[in-house]
Amino acid sequence: MDRLADVCLVVAEGGPWLEWLAAAELQRYFALLCGTVPTLRADVPTDGPAVLVGAVALAEATRAGVAPPASEQALLVQTVTADDRRLLLVVGGTPVATQWAAYRLLEALGCGFYLGGDALSSVDPERRLPELPIVEEPRFAVRGTLPWYNFLNSPTTWNLSDHQRFYDQLAKQRANFVGFHSYDWEPWAAFPREENGTQVMKGGEPAATSAAVHRRDIWGVSPVPVDEYSFGTGRLFERGLFGADVALDWVTHDEGIQRAQAMLAEALGYARWRGIRTCVGFEVAGDPLNPANEEELRARLTHLTTIYPLDYLWLWQAENRGRVVLHDVGDQAERDRELAARFAYLGRPDRVAEGVRVARYFLLSHQLLKEVAPSVRLIVSGWGGDEWMHFTDFYLGLHELLPPDVIFAALDNIDPTMAPVVSAVYGQIARERECWPIPWFESDGGGTRRDQWGPQPNVHAFAPLLADAERKGCRGILGIHWRTRAIEEVAAFTFRRAWSPDLDPATFFADFARASYGPAAADAMARIHIRLEELGPRWTGAAGQIECARFSWFTTDQRTDRPRLLDRDDERPTPFRNRRLPDHGRLEELTRLEHEVAALARGASGSARERFDYLLAQMRWVAGYDRAALLLYSVGPLETALRRGEKALREVDRAAAHSAGEEALRILAECGLREAVQGLAEHVTNRGELGVLATINGKALVAFKALLRRAEALLDRPAREVLAPGTWPADPRITLPTACDTAFAGAALDVRAIVLAPEQPSTVEVFVRRLSSDQPAEVVALRWERGGANRAAVPLDKGAGGPREWWVRATFAAGHSVQTDRRSLTVVPLSAAPAMGGGGGLAAADYEQRRVRSHA
Repeated sequence: MDRLADVCLVVAEGGPWLEWLAAAELQRYFALLCGTVPTLRADVPTDGPAVLVGAVALAEATRAGVAPPASEQALLVQTVTADDRRLLLVVGGTPVATQWAAYRLLEALGCGFYLGGDALSSVDPERRLPELPIVEEPRFAVRGTLPWYNFLNSPTTWNLSDHQRFYDQLAKQRANFVGFHSYDWEPWAAFPREENGTQVMKGGEPAATSAAVHRRDIWGVSPVPVDEYSFGTGRLFERGLFGADVALDWVTHDEGIQRAQAMLAEALGYARWRGIRTCVGFEVAGDPLNPANEEELRARLTHLTTIYPLDYLWLWQAENRGRVVLHDVGDQAERDRELAARFAYLGRPDRVAEGVRVARYFLLSHQLLKEVAPSVRLIVSGWGGDEWMHFTDFYLGLHELLPPDVIFAALDNIDPTMAPVVSAVYGQIARERECWPIPWFESDGGGTRRDQWGPQPNVHAFAPLLADAERKGCRGILGIHWRTRAIEEVAAFTFRRAWSPDLDPATFFADFARASYGPAAADAMARIHIRLEELGPRWTGAAGQIECARFSWFTTDQRTDRPRLLDRDDERPTPFRNRRLPDHGRLEELTRLEHEVAALARGASGSARERFDYLLAQMRWVAGYDRAALLLYSVGPLETALRRGEKALREVDRAAAHSAGEEALRILAECGLREAVQGLAEHVTNRGELGVLATINGKALVAFKALLRRAEALLDRPAREVLAPGTWPADPRITLPTACDTAFAGAALDVRAIVLAPEQPSTVEVFVRRLSSDQPAEVVALRWERGGANRAAVPLDKGAGGPREWWVRATFAAGHSVQTDRRSLTVVPLSAAPAMGGGGGLAAADYEQRRVRSHA
């Protein structure tokens, strides 16, 4: 087998952009794997090994008698011999699939691609090109995600570079869809209307920040200024509020909405450039026969398909209308008995009337969409699942009524362990209509999956769901989520299973562990990951914190011994069902597993070291938080001491009150919450994890401060030292919460670096140079924002493409410094940059201008 270091890459000049990108990405990753950047050329060499990409590979396959990819999404990675030398062909049925073929080759070389980032082997100059045939096509034509807005850990707080990073990681995993839902208190689906002679934006509000999660502020996050974040964690934030850049500094309501929409338009344009189909949607409420509602629907559809580059438009039944008793449907059914007859199987008159209402809205929307944007397809959706909110119950009637090009894609059961199947209706209609079930990668409050401050392991739960969706003939599979790295395992399993029907969780975790931690630790780490799945949500057995609710140390429902799983509080066994409080046996086992992981991590380097450190940080956070919460919750020892002291205070027994106050203060200072939160803060890797930290400060640490105030009242003195950072951090470190993998020549690389150190650095600089080069790097100083947050827009040479490497270094007054591991990216020359394409959206020139301005 030939060495990677001796290989050249060949791609046709002037061909499709994604073929060029596939070759450029192979060039970058080959360099990361073997230490030598291969040549990228347009002509096939006459000697030596070569990797042929795209059209040149297809031409060589024809000469060699190799069957081309069998369908548009099929891919081929095959070794052939030509003129006594070996050529590796990398090609797909389309340029998008050629891109997937390149990443599939890299997986065969040991790379792992996940939403949290890449897992790469250490550099080996002797690494060999494998002898292959890989011939694959997906079992699900549509594979993707529904990242949900509304929490601080979600796309609500993403910037353009966070979107780009997300789409890069989707493309590497051969996913091809991203869709967004928008509530009317969010900006993404707002639309312009004339009121009193003035154009105003309706149906939306500016994007939320930590000052208010949205206008109704129902999620329970207190608006704590960043300067008041506890234990020194405010150092990680670059502004006085936490939110997306477009959510800050706007002057008028409409400007705030328009800035958010412009950013999302750029993001979706980039997603399409990476071969990902795009979708935006909103909920339909009210009476579709009301002329004013029809007029507003037309205006909204026209606006969204004009400003966004869309492949699909998503219409949603308004939340909570699937099965509850409805009192606002009026005479919908009476006005059209023929429509009502299609939903008679629903039984209840209010549900029949609701079926008529949504059917009218979907029929009207399909008609209007054909008029204003005929290339954009309609998807209808809602909160479904046979054990959840039951929107899918309406699909039988809707299937009879809606044109065949309308896609059905509904949320399924909020807890994927509720049932081993997706909604039954898909088995009745999916052979005739495109259906894309949407199980939950994670939940915000339903069943046992409710805690978004800790893990929600779901790989084993998804295995039967994916098999069932394929069995029922579904052509797509999506997953809803808020966070990214926290759900990367179940997302990766879903995307791989969509191509490999024989993939099971054990095989997945074996591959995941090998890519993430290296061959030496692979078997042990696969076993540990499987055991962590078996421990269930949060790993400790505690119900945890519901994201979409007011704070409590441990969630309570109508009964306090366990979470309510379904509409009815039954005794049906459910895998990994948690009780309210942590299980001491699981806490002890989690600590034993942590020690085992720490031992396996010794000597690890590069991406394996980072992945070991990240997993250890999550294990320590969950165990540390739960141990602290057991001391702090409503019937724990702290509450006992406080109530005893407050009783003494009422009885004017100052000595007893003071003694209880000292005991309470000791518990607060020694409970371990500070160490747990600081450990979590040290390992923030993306924008969503900053959002988790902000939410913890707006929920748990608000409750902690309230307990501290009660202790201070007993002592009759302040004790704010309990909230101080102490000696943290003991050692300086740099976190890069956003790091793109591709950038355009002539634009700028958005670098945001968080320096956590006992002292403020004198300089923070980013170094950029060609990958694997010994030439001096270009150095750009980062601008200090606040705390430990620094930022720079690093200009990229307009005339040059190819792979780059970059790193950040902080230098301190005493002369010592700390720097990050080196990151890499593919720089796209303007000559290879793609056109925007059809389907609505901004013109390419407008897009380019806006993108450059946003990085200036």
